[in-house]
Amino acid sequence: MSTHNMLAITLHWLRQTPSFHSLAAHYHSFARSTIQSAVYHVIDILDSHLVPLLIQPIQPSAPSSRRSSLQNVKLIIDSTFIPLPAAEKRGKYYHKKSPTKAALKVEIDCDLRHRIVNVSKVVNGAVHDMKLVRQSGILQQMNNETKAIGDKGYIGQLGIITPARKKRKVSREVAMLQDEKARTHELQSERAAIENINSRVKQWHVIRYIWQQEYSDYTFINKVVRAVCALVNLTLETHPIRVDRLPLAGR
Repeated sequence: MSTHNMLAITLHWLRQTPSFHSLAAHYHSFARSTIQSAVYHVIDILDSHLVPLLIQPIQPSAPSSRRSSLQNVKLIIDSTFIPLPAAEKRGKYYHKKSPTKAALKVEIDCDLRHRIVNVSKVVNGAVHDMKLVRQSGILQQMNNETKAIGDKGYIGQLGIITPARKKRKVSREVAMLQDEKARTHELQSERAAIENINSRVKQWHVIRYIWQQEYSDYTFINKVVRAVCALVNLTLETHPIRVDRLPLAGR
């Protein structure tokens, strides 16, 4: 099989996630085992060479939020999931947001140029976001000049800025509630970037739809997720989330 065919088949598999049997039927010149071996080989190459080039830690010169309540915020943290078969909907794979109620979870972090700067290892769907963020490595990119925002799943003592817990609307708290409402609006507006990036990741069907391969092979799944995120970063160069913004190189 030529290098061109190996790459084309792998991108087809990542984008449309057909089974290896159906790929063999489509590309009838190659056996299923040959196609599977080619896909695994190309994924290894992408993970070894493309991912380090396109997914790099945040730089000190990275832009900060201009929102008045989000001083020094440069990172946006969120998790997404890969659906698993519904047979795994109880126990360690349970994930309430998955259409099958079973999933693997991964944390994807971006900066305010809308570039993915960190991808965690995949974990079982039932793992809490706070445990995942401790394992993801993103905390090592945070300091007083580089703060992060997240949703309510990250409320805790890790320094991640999140929406406040709901308070009772008693008269002495009205002013504070109004301030919190404005702050929450700014936080959610800034967080929209990571939601859009996760949507771009989900355009690759291998992440969006039920994982068809052996899902105990976390080593391979991690490589697939990182490769997809690197390809998303590559497309963000020419197709940014907000068309009114310059490409990454010009920001």
